[in-house]
Amino acid sequence: MPEKVARILVVEDDYLVALDLGHTVIDLGHTLSGYATGAADALAQVAAKHPTLVLMDIRLGTSDGLTAAKAIHEHYGLPIIFVSGHAGDLDGRGLVTLGPIVPKPFSITALRNAIDAAIATVREPTPNPAETADSDVDVGGNTVALQP
Repeated sequence: MPEKVARILVVEDDYLVALDLGHTVIDLGHTLSGYATGAADALAQVAAKHPTLVLMDIRLGTSDGLTAAKAIHEHYGLPIIFVSGHAGDLDGRGLVTLGPIVPKPFSITALRNAIDAAIATVREPTPNPAETADSDVDVGGNTVALQP
């Protein structure tokens, strides 16, 4: 069992990879707060389920994991761990500071180390509702209202 148990949201558009990540999260002793397959869904899941951290793919089909990660990090203060085969996408957009990258195919050790490092930085609770109540984020041409 880890020292601190995290509630982890998996954001991944590939069904089998998402299931693998979810099972690994549970095997590592953490709680799986749910799955999201796109950016808008990720934002809605964060607002509804209040995870401790997010495992995020960079390319989510037609939506953008980087935009969602940036919004989640800025509005909720959650750590993001990118699990992706497209690490260059972070460098090219200047977003490497959002969180570490665990390359696909991922190793359990690399994922464990990234999660342990991320939860060591977590501060509870989520931001003041007044700070996020009227925030909207554009995700792939769709406006998503962020909720506390």
